[in-house]
Amino acid sequence: MENGQDENVQLMRLVLDENPNPVLCLSSDGKLLYANKGSWLLLDYWGAKVGDSVPQDLKSIIRRVVESKRELELEVSIGVKTLLLHIVGLNGERRFVNLYGMDVTRRKHVEEKLRLNAQVIDNTTEGIMITDTEFRIIEINRAFTSITGYSREDVLGEQVMSFHTGPQETGFYEGIWNIVRVRGSWRGEVWDRKKSGEVYPKWLSVSAVADERGEINRFVGIFSDITPMKKSDEQLYYLAHYDSLTGLANRRQFHDLLDRAVKTARRKTEGMAVMFIDVDSFKGVNDNFGHRAGDCLLQEVGRRIQRCVRETDVVARLGGDEFTVVLANIQDPGNVERIAEKLLEQIAKPVTIDQDEVRVTSSIGISVLAEDTADADSLLQNADMAMYRAKAMGKNTYQVF
Repeated sequence: MENGQDENVQLMRLVLDENPNPVLCLSSDGKLLYANKGSWLLLDYWGAKVGDSVPQDLKSIIRRVVESKRELELEVSIGVKTLLLHIVGLNGERRFVNLYGMDVTRRKHVEEKLRLNAQVIDNTTEGIMITDTEFRIIEINRAFTSITGYSREDVLGEQVMSFHTGPQETGFYEGIWNIVRVRGSWRGEVWDRKKSGEVYPKWLSVSAVADERGEINRFVGIFSDITPMKKSDEQLYYLAHYDSLTGLANRRQFHDLLDRAVKTARRKTEGMAVMFIDVDSFKGVNDNFGHRAGDCLLQEVGRRIQRCVRETDVVARLGGDEFTVVLANIQDPGNVERIAEKLLEQIAKPVTIDQDEVRVTSSIGISVLAEDTADADSLLQNADMAMYRAKAMGKNTYQVF
């Protein structure tokens, strides 16, 4: 019987000795009574061997374990390694404690990576939402709330489709998520609605996330409010296509619209004409009243021209005191000259600027699209020549090319 017990003891000691994790026995006053092979890193760190005392801070923990009869845990970082130490008192025994160690380096790295990922996700400026395979929202970040106005309590556990209420056609978002199921990702510009009811544009990227078996178990949507970008694009477009002083189409926009109008008129065999309007003696306004008064006058002339034509007609300022008008879909050619007469009359009316009454006239050249008109540029050149002829005839009149 004793031989069998001895063998069991030897076997147990062998198991303990060969355990790759630290196993130690210490006296209640902190002396090392036993340490297995797996304890070498701890012993080296403490600069101790069996029979020596452990560092003072560990002695204090051992006393607490003995006095409280409770287990305590302690993390020790040694170089790149992290060990989790369990210090356990023996039942009914106040003279000894056991210490069991576990290498948790990998777990700590994973935890740190998860913590870092969580920090990145929560501090990114893009809204992020995570859903399960049934598209129920299981997580969002702070940017999601700041962009949409929806809190965690509003959305967690809810179907993601419930919060896609933009002006897109029915089934639009369902189509996106179905594409993600098949292809694994989708990205593009969409319009959505905030909790406040405000409709806004956003850039949305949706990706499927697979587990270690390659099966989709999550979907991640990342989006940003691109309203500022849209406004910037609109401002750039406006500056590129419209006159900053009058708000009318500029030279570039005018040429595009004129070319389009000529092509439409030829395709539909409709009548159309171009007017070239030049303000007479405009330099005198600048010289006598100042450039601010000149700008105010040009703005008023632009408004008067617009009031004389249809909303569908194009009015542009090419620069300086030169304006142009595209009259499309002309049914009666006589209407063109009647409009010219109305323009002469309206532009000649006095304009009050800073209590000063300013009067100017205009010269108008008209070119009507004909079968032999080569292109839009020719039409404009003809109107320009007709305008100079009107000036040569004494101004405040119009001429037809």
